[in-house]
Amino acid sequence: MGLGSISQAAEAKSIECLVEPSQVIEVKAPIEGLIEKVNVDRGDSVKQGQVLISLDMGVDKARYDQAKFKASMRGAQLAAKSRLEFSNKKFGRDEALYKDLYVSANDRDESESGMKLASAELLEAKENNNVAALQVREYQELMKLKELKSPFDGVVLERSHHPGEVAEANDRLPILKLAKIQPLYVEVVLQASALGKVHVGDEIKIKPQPEGVGEFLAKVTVVDPVLDAASGTLGVRLEVANKDKRIPGGISCQAEFPTL
Repeated sequence: MGLGSISQAAEAKSIECLVEPSQVIEVKAPIEGLIEKVNVDRGDSVKQGQVLISLDMGVDKARYDQAKFKASMRGAQLAAKSRLEFSNKKFGRDEALYKDLYVSANDRDESESGMKLASAELLEAKENNNVAALQVREYQELMKLKELKSPFDGVVLERSHHPGEVAEANDRLPILKLAKIQPLYVEVVLQASALGKVHVGDEIKIKPQPEGVGEFLAKVTVVDPVLDAASGTLGVRLEVANKDKRIPGGISCQAEFPTL
């Protein structure tokens, strides 16, 4: 829609609004652990994927290395394979001798049993290696949980923990609180009579308070399809790009709707 002409601006209806971060999250440890590093502080900018907090992984790394070593071990498999090859040959010989009545049925059965036992030992050795490989994966995933990364580009609003403290999964206080301020949302509550007059894609002029921030345009992205029956209102969300972080979140504003 744009800003429109001077006459349109004069007719525009000014509605109170609020500029908010598009997302605010609390960063908590998913598992209990000793905080080793907190790499950011209040007011810092963060990038998506950046490591914000590291929990101590000394024991986990030792267990990971142990499991990795076990997964690489092939001695038990080679020994079991060798026994199986010998048992197969022995059974083949005893089977032939049994048919010619040179060995008893008991000797032949013992050879067969030894062959099956060797086969089971080889299978067990392979399974043990597979279990060790799964443990490697388990410790890898566990260590990932101990590196807390930022899910988006944003800023740090709060920090409540420090290195040396124990982070708990059910801790009431988050270690950090992050806000995504690119883009920003502008939240407006309109009377029900606005339904059908405001549409997704409309551009609305926003006058922020304090005035020093400067006016800007925001685009309507959501018009609630369900009214609040108690108040006879509907919510509208607008979105504004904030790449240069010029517009702070959490400020009040006036939204000028020329169609109301």
